[in-house]
Amino acid sequence: MDDATQTTVKQALALAQSGKFEDSIDLLYSVSKRECEYDIIFVLIGEIHLMNNDPKRAIRPLEIALELNQDNYRTHFLLGNAYGRILRFEDAIEELVIADEMNPNDDEIIRHLGWIHCMAGHLEDGRRFLKKAMRINPKNSLIYNDMAASFMFTIHRDLKKAETWLRKALSIEPKHPFINQTYQAFVAMKENLKEISR
Repeated sequence: MDDATQTTVKQALALAQSGKFEDSIDLLYSVSKRECEYDIIFVLIGEIHLMNNDPKRAIRPLEIALELNQDNYRTHFLLGNAYGRILRFEDAIEELVIADEMNPNDDEIIRHLGWIHCMAGHLEDGRRFLKKAMRINPKNSLIYNDMAASFMFTIHRDLKKAETWLRKALSIEPKHPFINQTYQAFVAMKENLKEISR
């Protein structure tokens, strides 16, 4: 990648970090027209779509990145993330397993495997992956958040266990917006149960 392309990529990343996702993506697509052999350009486009909560639009650039280079574990990880967020669980698991084989013992890959298994209804497998991720990185608050969610948003609801895991997540990162969002959902569920039981 030449200096001019590297400079443009840095500009695109700065735009994404300032929340200008579409401008960033447009700039990266302009680079991809002249540097189409670089899988990293398409990986970044996919990643920025995910940052912008647009997993559907992330899929095609990540697939293009894999067509160019099958050996980048991050592409498989991001594609698994995108598939999971649009509820294509089996496709998500397949990509995350590949990412895990290529880059074993990465707590984020294993965390995602755990959560996707839980969402797919494989609770025992999902919680086993989440516990493995905790052993690898006990300071990753999102693992505890996902474990709490596995007791909130699945068929076998257990709000006491959910609360235990949420409190652990909040003890690590009390101001994390996503964890606080899960906690608010937990509080609302608890209130609804009280209303029903009255």
